[in-house]
Amino acid sequence: MRHPRFCARIIVIMSTYLLIHGAWHGGWCWRKVVPLLEAKGHRVLAPDLPGHGDDRTARVTVTLKSYTDRIGEIASAQAEPVIMAGHSMGGIAITQAAERVLLQALSCTSELWCPLFVLP
Repeated sequence: MRHPRFCARIIVIMSTYLLIHGAWHGGWCWRKVVPLLEAKGHRVLAPDLPGHGDDRTARVTVTLKSYTDRIGEIASAQAEPVIMAGHSMGGIAITQAAERVLLQALSCTSELWCPLFVLP
């Protein structure tokens, strides 16, 4: 019996990753991960949160809200939803940021779609 030819097309979906560091780090802590994801064609963002790394925000003014505000600003500036990963304290910050964005998305009434975060 002859089998018809089977033709499959593989579609690779590239994503934008937003990698958030822990309390005693900066965006630099992802330096080994970033090239691995970029080599697969993904876009990768590993910013410094307020008061960390090269960011010059005074540490006495840094709060969880300032972290989530920064994460939200970066994520909202992207053309597509982002996949967020957080190390240690960064996991708390991305969870809070995702909750805020989810609440905003649920309250959208005039838009056809609302961006949401995908949490690993």
